[in-house]
Order: sequence, then C-alpha cells, then structure tokens
Amino acid sequence: MRCIVAAFQRPVAPALGTWLVGLAAFSVVSVERLFSAPHAAFVYARLSAYIATVTVAALTVALIGVFGLACGVMLRWLDDPISPRRIAACAGRSFWTVAAYTWIALALLVVDPPSAIAVADLWTPESVQSQMRGVLAYRWLSDMRVAVLAAYLIAVVVLLQRHARLVNVAIAVGFGAGLVAALLTALGVLGGGRDF
Repeated sequence: MRCIVAAFQRPVAPALGTWLVGLAAFSVVSVERLFSAPHAAFVYARLSAYIATVTVAALTVALIGVFGLACGVMLRWLDDPISPRRIAACAGRSFWTVAAYTWIALALLVVDPPSAIAVADLWTPESVQSQMRGVLAYRWLSDMRVAVLAAYLIAVVVLLQRHARLVNVAIAVGFGAGLVAALLTALGVLGGGRDF
C-alpha cells in the first residue's frame, strides 16, 4: 500500500495541485456570483455547490488512481510491465491538459461572469440551466470536455510508449479509459441518471 501511495505522490502533485486550485477558484467565483442575493435559500445552494465541487475533486483523484491501476494491470497481462511510479508520472504529466482546461475556464468566467440568479429561479431549474448556457466559461467546459479528455489520453500514450510497445500502451490506455467510463456510467445510473 505504501508503494502505491509513494508512486502517486511526487509525479502527480504539480498538475493535480494546479487543477485543484483552479477548480476551487472556479467554484468560488461561480457560487458567490450566482448565489449572491442575501436569502436563506442561497445558503443551502452555496453549501450544496461546494459539496458538489469537493465530490468532483475526490472522484477525479480516485478515477486517476483507477485509470493508472488498470493501465498497469493490462500492461502486465500483455507481458510489457511498467512500474507504478512510471505510470503515475506519465498520468500526472498528462494531467496538465486538464489543469489548463480548468484555468482557461476560470479566465473566461472572470471575463464573462454569470448574472446572479433570483430566488424564484431556484424552483425552476430550466431557467437556471438556460442562463448558464449563455455564460462563455460554462459553454467552454461543456464543448471542450471530450477534446480535453482525448488530449489527456493521447498524452498518456505518448509518454508511456517510451517505456513499452506502442500497441500495448494503446491497449492499456484504452482499457483504463473504458473502465473509468464504465464506472462513471454506473455512478450515473446509481445517481438517478446524472451526467458525470
């Protein structure tokens, strides 16, 4: 267990830390801007939004671990093993793509902040969603999500193929991505159809 923790500490920390700071800043700017009216209902809305952010961060960290573990298991099964430390390093360096994506969203949010929502809007989620679709930062997050995840996976393949055969690395990364997608689908079903 200590070996796994050590493997994921140093190489992942800079990109993951940068992403976490960006995610926290994005959450604070969004929440405090959207729920700025002095009303008791917004206290609950703020708390719910911050809990959701912490949940997303924890889930992302866990899924990075699952992805790395799945890649390692598949590479070992293909008789082309890579050390957990090396897999963690490659996954960590590749995570800069996600960190950059988050910081660009934060910059767009600062340039084009959302309008504060009214208390009445809390009871009509459709109006809140349509208002959020009009904000550039939220559109960026939605429109670029698949492209950024693809860039992340490509970066992992490029970095890992220095240590194992390209075909085996591609299979391992595909397996890891498939496992993560299956877990997210299962969580979505358990969460009542939510889109993670």
